[in-house]
Amino acid sequence: MGLSLIVADSETTSLDYNAGHVIELALLNVTNGESKNWFLKPMDEKGIEPKALEVNGAKLEDLLWQTQAGKDKYKDPVETLPEIENWLNDVCGANIYNRVLVGHNIQFDYNYFKALWTRCDAMDTFPFSQYGNFIDTKSLTLLHDYLHQEQSKYYNLAACIKKFGITKKFDFHNALDDVFGTKCLFDELCKKFKTQEGK
Repeated sequence: MGLSLIVADSETTSLDYNAGHVIELALLNVTNGESKNWFLKPMDEKGIEPKALEVNGAKLEDLLWQTQAGKDKYKDPVETLPEIENWLNDVCGANIYNRVLVGHNIQFDYNYFKALWTRCDAMDTFPFSQYGNFIDTKSLTLLHDYLHQEQSKYYNLAACIKKFGITKKFDFHNALDDVFGTKCLFDELCKKFKTQEGK
């Protein structure tokens, strides 16, 4: 079996993975297009930054299960991680060393994933290789610009999507929409590099 590419994104309560929490995690299998997202309750109140919630639109009272809507939406991470692992096994195959994480600034998400599994005392079943099997669409965009002697003002996901003329609309800072946006950007970058290779 060949490499299994998985587009990943997370929404978090902080830029600091040592303090913050994953509150949404989305995955998309590049090969068959299957996708899924999960909403997770923070494991404690520490590391929840108001500015982060302004960006991703999460409400503090929902995250802390102070509302019924919050209890319905955000699930206990300890109970949810096995569901994520099972989805990956079913959709992407059981060999974690064949799994390649694709994302925009994917190291950020990977660090958060690792912190999440560590906090849940589940690193023995961590579903991704710890050898850095990543493809970063931000880095690929930077490489594209270097090769073409270009430079963009911004390299966030929205700016990169706009740069390559992708016209689909995405609700950025929504993890599931971000994985679809990243997949479109990845596809466009693949086309650009294949065209360059053929010259």
